Amino acid sequence: MDTRKTDHHNKFLVGKIWNNQNISGRYDNIEGLNGATVRPNEGVYFAVTGDADGYHHTDLK
Repeated sequence: MDTRKTDHHNKFLVGKIWNNQNISGRYDNIEGLNGATVRPNEGVYFAVTGDADGYHHTDLK
């Protein structure tokens, strides 16, 4: 993240990892996957989904 730019604050990525078990095309509470690693294309930071299937990255460029 380039902190010399004025728009460097509040950049983050959030999401859920899930397996569409019932092929509905929509997320259902039972379909979340915990323990999955989420890694951006660039950089060294990563996140691992938690018990609620979610992840977040806060150090984005």
